[in-house]
Amino acid sequence: MSVQETSMERKMWTMWLRYLLMIVGAVAMATLAPASSMAQAKKKHPAVQIITGPPAGAWYPSGATLAEMANALYDGQPISVITGPGGVGNPAHTAAGKSGLGISYGPFLVLAKKGSNDLYKDPAPTLCAIGASSPNFLHVIMDAKYGIDTIEKLKQAKTPLKIATGAMGSTEQFVLKEILAFYGVTFKEIDGWGGRVDLMGTGERVDAWNNRQVDVVNSMILYPTAAWIEMMTTRKAHLISFSDKVRDQLAKDWGFQKLSIPGGVYPNTPNEVKTVALPFVVYADTRAVSQEMIYDITKAWAEGKDRMVKGHASHKEWVPEKMMADGLGIEPCDATKRYFKERGWKSLPLSTYGSEARPVPGPRILGGGRADLSAIARLEPAGLGRRTSAMQGGLIHVPSRRAPGRLRTGIVAVAPSGRRAAAHNPSRMGRRRARAIQACDAGNASTAALPGRRQEAGNSRYRAGDRRREISLSIQPNRRQLGRVH
Repeated sequence: MSVQETSMERKMWTMWLRYLLMIVGAVAMATLAPASSMAQAKKKHPAVQIITGPPAGAWYPSGATLAEMANALYDGQPISVITGPGGVGNPAHTAAGKSGLGISYGPFLVLAKKGSNDLYKDPAPTLCAIGASSPNFLHVIMDAKYGIDTIEKLKQAKTPLKIATGAMGSTEQFVLKEILAFYGVTFKEIDGWGGRVDLMGTGERVDAWNNRQVDVVNSMILYPTAAWIEMMTTRKAHLISFSDKVRDQLAKDWGFQKLSIPGGVYPNTPNEVKTVALPFVVYADTRAVSQEMIYDITKAWAEGKDRMVKGHASHKEWVPEKMMADGLGIEPCDATKRYFKERGWKSLPLSTYGSEARPVPGPRILGGGRADLSAIARLEPAGLGRRTSAMQGGLIHVPSRRAPGRLRTGIVAVAPSGRRAAAHNPSRMGRRRARAIQACDAGNASTAALPGRRQEAGNSRYRAGDRRREISLSIQPNRRQLGRVH
């Protein structure tokens, strides 16, 4: 072979190699272009936090899974997960602008959206619901050695129990307080019996029980829960069953569902346990979260059941079609409604709960004054200063004649029979210069005029004590009276 032929052959191979490289490059570019376009097409959204619950519970992993699925569609993973106080405290955190997404329960979202009640001072009108999970059941476990299986027996025996419940702002702490109040028992009285109430996180309660540091534990969880089976195996114990009267009251005031835990689910529990339950609700604040992101979260949740179950087993029995079932409490987000309409899924009418008609369970204005001034009122626990510290007090809100829609505020102190009751000017209470306007025997009638200018401090707060009293209130244009105390 000549030198000339060898040179020509090399040129041909070089040309073929260049051609081959061009083809490979073109294929690579064609392959990478869609991926590049997808990366560029990712959506943008300002950073937003979803407030959940303790890491040991169901809320934190559920919120984390939702965030992970939605973040896959956005640049920079804008949704971050934080722990929160619980069903009561989370909406307040969101309303204050500290989080844009959260998990709570329907009744508390109702109160948070309305505001001007003893849980939430200011209204949060921009809250909307994304969806609801399966109901979480109230579990109350007690050491069997005490032989107490009802709250009635606890009150009668005045046993010095060590009770572990949720942290301040949690649903566990709130519902336990409500149940005890139904029987006229307070945390302070339990202390007086020689017992105590400890506010703990979910995991801390389990550890305290297993270490025999507490005698009673409560939680809002799905059944069966492995940790609770272990707890009831480690120590002989039983679940507390609640009377129909208590469950009816919780359903009326707070929208709890009256459900039961079947017998045989937990050790030493052959019979069904009557209790109450609520589905947890994922909600959004439209000030911080766009409808587009809400739609993406709704879609990811509804179509990602397998991922949700991996995040937490509580979603195993959850049915996506029932995300907008009774239990949301507040209106679904517009984007959530749109997704449901696209899927052809129906939503049930919202429950009004007792709290829709009566923002705080307890007192009503019964009339006696001008008909156009009669309205729903609230008597809230109140701290009345040293002068009346022995009395049970309340903060009463009444309609303002001069400013429709606003509330005047007065304070009523209710003393034991034989003691005296009084009404005070709320504007002076903060400076501990409470002035009794007119006092009388608390066992009979109490009439006290509000002093000076009409008070329109509807957001005043004086908290202490747990009891509520029903009062009959009469508003008269000339005398501006607070009326009969029961």
